Amino acid sequence: MSVLKCILLDDELPGLRFLKLIVEQIPGIEIVKVYDSPTKFLEERNILDFNLCIMDIEMPKVNGLMVAEKLSDKMVIFVTAYSAYAADAFDLNVVDYVRKPLNKERLEHAIIKARTRFRDDETIRVAFNTDQGKYLLKPSEINYIVNSTIDSRDKDVYMQDGRTICVKNVTFARLEEVLPKNDFCRVNKREIVALHIVKSYTHNMILTTLKSDNSPLSFQLSSTYRARFIERLNR
Repeated sequence: MSVLKCILLDDELPGLRFLKLIVEQIPGIEIVKVYDSPTKFLEERNILDFNLCIMDIEMPKVNGLMVAEKLSDKMVIFVTAYSAYAADAFDLNVVDYVRKPLNKERLEHAIIKARTRFRDDETIRVAFNTDQGKYLLKPSEINYIVNSTIDSRDKDVYMQDGRTICVKNVTFARLEEVLPKNDFCRVNKREIVALHIVKSYTHNMILTTLKSDNSPLSFQLSSTYRARFIERLNR
């Protein structure tokens, strides 16, 4: 069984202690660190080795939805007393939304869902010829793909860790065949985006959670691909 490395976050200490007590009873979970401050967690998140965050939503200054927006490459389970945030939470592709009062069986069910997503994510690899030789790309680590500025037959793959990998002599049609259709969509003739980076969209523009020169990175949304994009985004 793969071990899920988990962060716990709740600004209320009694709730945090109870959450920790419950999680410690569930096999296959390693609690990496416990936080009662979302700000402190966000300051340290890039130096932490984890793949799941279980957290509250109602927190001062920085709420759980704001935290989840910054964890696009991690799994999130919300544990909250409030139902009003459910739609917003699932728009962020969270694993589950667990209502308080918390019980072990309900949280265990959510963690089973996280484990399934983690296992699927770990096993999916796509092999391509790249400028670094034969390379196994993990789709969940891809942010977007664009035509290479050097040779349009090649594609530049922008990864979450900041790397750019040049895939040699491949068409967008081929990329669409091999990438998970629920996670990626072509948005114009020159670009494919991972849906987890999408923050909002208009009739002809997509804003993402990524930054470019301190502004949100955006992509043109072509009329040819608009209907497919909206359909996949709303799944």
